[in-house]
Amino acid sequence: MGDVLIVDGNPQRAMQVAQLLRELDAKACIAGSVVDCLKHIDKQKPDLALVAETLLDGQGMKLLPAFDGLCPVAIVGEAMVSDSILEALSVGARDFLAHPIDRQTLDVLLSQLRVEGKIALRSLPQYHRHESPTGMVIGSCPSMLSALKRAGLAAKTSAAMLICGESGTGKELMAREIHRASGRSGAFVALNCAAVAEGVAESELFGHERGAFTGAVTRRAGCFEQADGGTLFLDEIGEASPAFQAKLLRALDRGEFVRVGGQSPVRTHVRGRPPTAT
Repeated sequence: MGDVLIVDGNPQRAMQVAQLLRELDAKACIAGSVVDCLKHIDKQKPDLALVAETLLDGQGMKLLPAFDGLCPVAIVGEAMVSDSILEALSVGARDFLAHPIDRQTLDVLLSQLRVEGKIALRSLPQYHRHESPTGMVIGSCPSMLSALKRAGLAAKTSAAMLICGESGTGKELMAREIHRASGRSGAFVALNCAAVAEGVAESELFGHERGAFTGAVTRRAGCFEQADGGTLFLDEIGEASPAFQAKLLRALDRGEFVRVGGQSPVRTHVRGRPPTAT
């Protein structure tokens, strides 16, 4: 038998989920508030907690650390993932379930926990559907759920990200999701490194000054400047020539570069570089 704690201020919704859990031979307990939840877990350790997204605001987000080391937590909310859900995933929640929850979805989640040795319930070889915040990335397998969770974690940092996958698997879509969730005010700029000719690579990346070469009639901002304060997505970086990759090294490492034909270094703050102190 599994002991599942439902943390939801909506009694009718909580009772519906509790009934589904009982049909799956799980013991369901209901806590209508954060205070009731803390009292419950202080007395009895549940196998799983289903926490309503509506309780994450204010003191609710402080609820999650209380489960640390006690049991897995799944956030239950609307079909579209919100910033509060991404934050919850980044601080320890293991999953997200969308309203209305059906019996099959609960059976799958409990089955996953059974396989992990955290709860003893029967399995069902299917998985619930999960969408990214914009609905552009949709998945229903454990690998995609894990990828979306990692994207939520990555969005909270300023670190550079390496997104791997075969052509057509949606690497740019995932990069855009990370950019959106990061809350950066700058633009998302994408550059296909494999398509950039060797002779113009430096100008594409760093821009050029007026008169730097024939045809340079005005100053032009490169990708790094265009993405200042935002995210620069370097697509197919593995296909770029060694010389092209060498030109990236200083900009990525130091956050500065010199425009073609320029004299002074230019500093930018794109993903992968912390803000420069002034």
